[in-house]
Amino acid sequence: ARKHFMDARLTPEGILNFAYEARNAGHTTVIDLASGPLDEDDVAIWRSTVDAEGCPQVRFVLCRGFDEGKARFTFFTHYDSPKGRDLLREAQASAAFYWDPLGLQVRMTGSVKKAPAGASDAYFAGRGRYSQISAWASRQSTQVESRAELDRIHAEQADTLEREHGSKRLPRPPGWGGFVLEANRIELWAEGEGRVHDRARWSRCTDTPDGKSCWSVARLQP
Repeated sequence: ARKHFMDARLTPEGILNFAYEARNAGHTTVIDLASGPLDEDDVAIWRSTVDAEGCPQVRFVLCRGFDEGKARFTFFTHYDSPKGRDLLREAQASAAFYWDPLGLQVRMTGSVKKAPAGASDAYFAGRGRYSQISAWASRQSTQVESRAELDRIHAEQADTLEREHGSKRLPRPPGWGGFVLEANRIELWAEGEGRVHDRARWSRCTDTPDGKSCWSVARLQP
């Protein structure tokens, strides 16, 4: 797959179409180049925030939506988790995709806000029921005494939801939902022979009068 990508000779001058206009900032197109299915590893992103003490914190999350017209990436979590509180406090984040078989990395930095409630409701409704129960049961990142205690908490939550809702669709927990990262800078790194890599950076400029995003592009040294 990596040789296939390199043979395509996707230099930064052409990457603007490849990585932005040609769908999902390289996301779908890269997977097509690899001729492989889109699985959870392919949509995992490193997502970095800064905590209340000023310390950077990095985690993997799953990218569950991309608006190519606005370069907006959506992921879901607990709003009262450490990462949720970081995002609500700072309203900025960075994230990166990395596909080792293709020798390709996409980084983005920008502002963050909560996803619309309707979008969070729709995504939650599409999750498996056990995952929905887990979202209700978990107090993400708080201490738990043992696995047995964790299982008890989840079992009790499942019983409560069963009594209240039966087999009906479960509502979304009020403290769980989406965040949207709107990129103001996107950088693509493509592995080159002898470490002479191809790199390009897109910086958001003033949007056009019709609301379309405007970007300036520059080649970077390896």
